[in-house]
Amino acid sequence: MAIAVVAFAAGVARADDAARAAAAAAGSDAPKATAPVVPPEPAKPIVAEIKVVGGSTITADTVEYYLNVSKGDVFDPQAIAKSFRRFWDSGLVEDLKVEYEDIAPGKVRLIVTVRERPIVTEFAFAGNKKLSTSTLREKLDTANVTLKRNVPLRSSELKRIKQAIIDVYAKEGYASAVVEPAVSEDGPNQRKVTFRIDEGAKVKIGEIRFEGNKIFSDRRLRMALKKTKQKSIFRMFSKKTIWSKETWGEDSENLKKFYMNHGYKDIVVGEPKVELIARNPGGRTQKEKKFRMVVTIPVQEGKQFKMGNLSITG
Repeated sequence: MAIAVVAFAAGVARADDAARAAAAAAGSDAPKATAPVVPPEPAKPIVAEIKVVGGSTITADTVEYYLNVSKGDVFDPQAIAKSFRRFWDSGLVEDLKVEYEDIAPGKVRLIVTVRERPIVTEFAFAGNKKLSTSTLREKLDTANVTLKRNVPLRSSELKRIKQAIIDVYAKEGYASAVVEPAVSEDGPNQRKVTFRIDEGAKVKIGEIRFEGNKIFSDRRLRMALKKTKQKSIFRMFSKKTIWSKETWGEDSENLKKFYMNHGYKDIVVGEPKVELIARNPGGRTQKEKKFRMVVTIPVQEGKQFKMGNLSITG
């Protein structure tokens, strides 16, 4: 097999020699071998213009910043697609579309169509009588909730502020307070947000119940709570009858200590369930509904550990 290959190669060599000899005899008119011509890569187009459609506050400069592209840059659709999310996450727009068109050889126009979010120009409160507007703003500031103006209106931010106002009222004892944001026009693409508040009346703890307790009665366990008490004729004005997550943290530990002092080392105190029960559900306002609060505390007592008798003999 090796000899056949060599013979074949030699035959090819002889044929090549004959071809070269014939070409030499034919002179300069003989065909010559030339290297193939590789066409150059076409030049990438550049961004010659950035056009914004539908924007009043969003300009070409805004687009350049968020899409990371400027006039004169090489047009790179993949890079623009990656920056699209950044623009969307800015919260400036409710709708966003990016397109392009050829306007001349090697030049494209970037067309960005937007529907801007309205700008919040003012925050206001309505219906608040127990807590003044200045007090509400101070307590929201303390909770790191700032009412920022001249920013895009976002439903998620309104929900966050609404919950913060509800929490402020709950800490003051108004656990049945209802808050609803109302948005009204305040100029072209501008909005005023008013938080309408139905404060209700102070709601005190009407009853504290326990679930899972078999060793100790509800009454005995209620005595172990130092900061959280249910309403009674002797506690008409006590702050301890106002439900508070902060003070419950202390009483949760007090309850555990009580059990552990009685040998229940594996005691588990669960998260309380807080219910508001309307005694007059048909009332027009939260105050007229006359809410009563019931707090249910789940416990898992576990087994009791006892010390055995220890005797020493000498």
